Amino acid sequence: MCYENGKGIKKNSDKAFYWYQKAAENENIDAQFKLGLYYEEGNFIEKDEVRAFYWYQKAAENENKNAQNKVGFCYQKGIGIEKNEFKAFCWYQKAAEQELSDAQKNLGLCYQNGLGIEKDEAKAIYWYQKAAENGDKEAQFNLSVYYKEGIGIEKDEIKASYWYQRATEQNAQYKLRFFYKIGKGVNKRLEKSIYWFKKAENESLSANKWIENALKYEKVKFISYKELKNAKPLDVGGFGKISKATWTKTNNYVICKQLINTTYIKNDMLDAFIHELKMHLHLNYSDRIIRCFGISLDPKTNEYILIMQYANGFQIADGLNYLHNENILHRDLHSRNIVIHEKNAIITDFGISKNQNNQTSTAYVGNFGIITYMEPKRFKDANFPYTKSSDIYSFGVLMWEISSGCPPFKDCDDKVALAISINTGTRENTVPDTPNEYEKLYRNCWKQEPEQRPTIIEILNEFEKMGFGNNVIRELVKGIHIYSISFICLYR
Repeated sequence: MCYENGKGIKKNSDKAFYWYQKAAENENIDAQFKLGLYYEEGNFIEKDEVRAFYWYQKAAENENKNAQNKVGFCYQKGIGIEKNEFKAFCWYQKAAEQELSDAQKNLGLCYQNGLGIEKDEAKAIYWYQKAAENGDKEAQFNLSVYYKEGIGIEKDEIKASYWYQRATEQNAQYKLRFFYKIGKGVNKRLEKSIYWFKKAENESLSANKWIENALKYEKVKFISYKELKNAKPLDVGGFGKISKATWTKTNNYVICKQLINTTYIKNDMLDAFIHELKMHLHLNYSDRIIRCFGISLDPKTNEYILIMQYANGFQIADGLNYLHNENILHRDLHSRNIVIHEKNAIITDFGISKNQNNQTSTAYVGNFGIITYMEPKRFKDANFPYTKSSDIYSFGVLMWEISSGCPPFKDCDDKVALAISINTGTRENTVPDTPNEYEKLYRNCWKQEPEQRPTIIEILNEFEKMGFGNNVIRELVKGIHIYSISFICLYR
């Protein structure tokens, strides 16, 4: 451990591994478990799932509860050993009885889904309750689902909101605000709602300062408001009002996104408005991504405005491929962010996008993503990291929308219930006459587990196999029913 962490001696991963192995061979249980982790994750040593399982099992047989949980997981997923759901259940049960919350949650999942044991909602609830009381966020969320839907237990909105609050209280002040605002599961307590609004407000900072610095130090182009004529409102997005105007300098249409809701920005996050501007500047040389010309200022409201290209570009998958090649995660891909013009589709709206290599400077405003397109893992865990596979999930939903001509789950008004349903595996039904290969592709894209989704390159290859060249894809894209668009550009 000293060699691993550099405590009292220079860090040395080779020596750390050597001494862990020596200790493991001498029946040190913690070292056996640690060795299993190293082999599973490929830390300091070549990844070897068979050896990982071997050391997990050694530690598990010596009553290490974390190792027992790991052995259960290995049997469930077939990691280093042949898949065996019954053995997975047995090992989860051993660890759960030792009060390991993660194992208790896993046992709940076994009973809920009939994994290695007969389905039993009552026992699922029992183990979820145990795990939830021990602080497991996923169990707390699942318990809220049971109470909200009345599955195997009497419906109870109060308990549903309580466990949902427990699951999300650290990172979802705005989600919690939703419960208080609509009065679901709690009395309409205005003072409580005000508390959460003020708490969020106290953690905010002025976006104006960021923009002033950007103009001063980064030489962002300032466009006079007087140069923008005949502005026509289009929509209100997550943190901006969207309009179309004529830029007299070029005599072309531009899209104007006016900054609002600046108090919803956490103090440890880069302001989403200026972040979007910077992302555009980083990608401005690509004809696949909408261009940002600069910013303006509304003299009446003193609010800043992003001035962006009206339209010209390529098709969605190619644009997403370009973003991923640049290590950019869009994180909010949906039909509102696809601009249609001259039979082309172009990706826009980088307000919550981020560079994958810069995980610490994540910028977002609350959780403004559209639920039907969001990474399902985010519903249970606000800290679940966005990855390229999150964009792929969104793209899969977008593919369904292209084939159906309407937005997903358009008749569902209860966002919380919808999030819960999607998280438990609910997806839109296939539209009749959809080509099998096309359906298979979008269903692969919206799989629950991120690692099971294809990459954007694999998607492009599948399109090619289907004979979907650029022209065909553009025609498909024309079928998107854009229902409430951010940055929408209608045909001239």
